[in-house]
Amino acid sequence: MSWRASVAGASAVLVAAAAVLVVDAQHPTPATPKARSEQRPVTSATLSCPGAAAGAGAQTAVFAVGPGGPRPASGGSRLRLADSTSSLAATADVGVPLVARLDDGAGRSGVRVTARGALAPGVAAAQLSSYTARTAAGIAASWCLSPRDEWWFSGVDTSVGTTTGLVLSNPSRAVAVVDLHILGATGPVDAAGANGIAVAPRSRVLLDLARYAPGRAAITLHVAATRGTVAAAVSTTRLDGITPVGAEWLPSSAAPATSVVVGAGAAGLGRQSLVVTNTGTRQQLVTVRILDADGAFTSTALPGLQVPPESVVVEDVSAILQRQSTAVQLSAHGPVTGSLVSEQVDSPHDYAVSTTSAPLSTPAVVPDVQQTELTLAFATASPAPERVEIRGVGPSGRRTGAETLVVSGTSTTAWAPPPAWEAAYLLVIVRPGSDVQAVASYRGERGVAQLPVLSGRLTVTRPAVLP
Repeated sequence: MSWRASVAGASAVLVAAAAVLVVDAQHPTPATPKARSEQRPVTSATLSCPGAAAGAGAQTAVFAVGPGGPRPASGGSRLRLADSTSSLAATADVGVPLVARLDDGAGRSGVRVTARGALAPGVAAAQLSSYTARTAAGIAASWCLSPRDEWWFSGVDTSVGTTTGLVLSNPSRAVAVVDLHILGATGPVDAAGANGIAVAPRSRVLLDLARYAPGRAAITLHVAATRGTVAAAVSTTRLDGITPVGAEWLPSSAAPATSVVVGAGAAGLGRQSLVVTNTGTRQQLVTVRILDADGAFTSTALPGLQVPPESVVVEDVSAILQRQSTAVQLSAHGPVTGSLVSEQVDSPHDYAVSTTSAPLSTPAVVPDVQQTELTLAFATASPAPERVEIRGVGPSGRRTGAETLVVSGTSTTAWAPPPAWEAAYLLVIVRPGSDVQAVASYRGERGVAQLPVLSGRLTVTRPAVLP
């Protein structure tokens, strides 16, 4: 090839490259925008109360309050309690608690709590049932919660003399489909009909858990929604022969993890049992650490538990906890969960269950139920002390008292509101990033009940949308 031909070829390449640059300049490649999610105040919320156990003859009261938080930009404020047929009560004042006492029909069918506008951020609702029938006695408390796609329950009892039901509520306008996974002392339970359970829109389904896993003193239940979302709750009533010996709504547990803290049981009761579940597929050595008022220790009577894969182990810890309000930390290399069952052996016979819950991150509401004694038990597994602010709020929504509590590191601290506060509910406030969790215990003439203290939902994440 001659020098002249080489120059001509090179010139052609340069012209073609210049043409490409001109085209790119006329039609530049659009820059991909950076996607960022946003935190927005909650503008509406729907909570489902499970109602009373069928046939138990319970007297049920529902408490609801919109304590307020980040104010939405628009929307009227409304807080409403309604059953399947009618509205029960309504208010539009932030911080004013609403209490509705349900008749037998509304109590059994469950109640839906809806909040909008300034009442939606942090809205909380709970129900308290008092059983006085020949087949059930005691008191039982339950949170009214928003639907989600996964639930865990530890310490479920389906033994002889126990009636245990799973309530699935679907407040949405679409069908939800649910699978039940049951873990027992010998591993997973192969339960016929446990998969593909349909829950119709705006409906409530009550399932007898003895149908799926009969005659088991302690099982762990995992409710997984494969389509839609549901609110789940577990109700249990016990009989000793023909004598009723307790009723309870089992609190849902936090998701299993390698380190969890089981909330303190109710103090002053008789027998206490620790339920430990290994949800993983390998055997785990679970370390049990006691968090009492003086600090953390490992008992020589319970140095560690060998828990087979996907199995449940139950240990009597009455002698270790000595009827005190004491939290328990469980640690392993794989995911575990647990609960603490406290039984009142003296009259009135009843029992209560505490379980794992997430550390508090935002202000939490605790109802102060009339004719019961309320005690809060705060626990932390971190070595540093934690400060907790507690405010009492009266029936009018005004503050009636305030106190700052210091929770020592790796310990449990019990606290009761002063009677002079005359509080309708308490607000529990912690610093951001704290490692404190709490459980509320209610004791009355008819029995005992417990509720985990849950952070209020103030904001919702809005994902970024790209064109």
